[in-house]
Amino acid sequence: QAGIATRTFFRYFETKADAVFPDHEERVERYRQSLRSHRGSSNPFESVVRVSTASAQEYFEEPELYRRRYQLVRSEPMLRNHEMLANVAYQDAMVEFLDKELGSDPVSRMLTRAFSAAVVACVDQVLDEWAFDPRLDPDERLRDVHDLLIRMEESANPSSLVGTGSS
Repeated sequence: QAGIATRTFFRYFETKADAVFPDHEERVERYRQSLRSHRGSSNPFESVVRVSTASAQEYFEEPELYRRRYQLVRSEPMLRNHEMLANVAYQDAMVEFLDKELGSDPVSRMLTRAFSAAVVACVDQVLDEWAFDPRLDPDERLRDVHDLLIRMEESANPSSLVGTGSS
């Protein structure tokens, strides 16, 4: 409930999702810019994880707003579906960055897509937990995410995957 007439609401917002995610496009563009600032880094996977966890930190700076937003999204299937589609923009930004940094051979592309999906899944898990558990230490959970993703990346070195496909 927005506390205003439906007609008034839809004069300002085309859809409910537009009201819940008013800053999505700006956030994705800031995310892309942050990734671009890491071009040429010695470990592009580490850069993706750092940019992603820093982006998640922004939510923790305004807990009253973002906790309620996450709780609402989880309670409305249409909004949850919209969020999942919105996450594709973050994944695409990661894949684009990693492709430029690592090359776009088939094995590297497979790894960058899998890694990007894992980053989104892990960050979303922390945000979900944080939204419903005010006792949760989000900084600690993001450190766990960082460590898990870096271990995952280290175990899936693209050069070790070459030639492992079926013939």
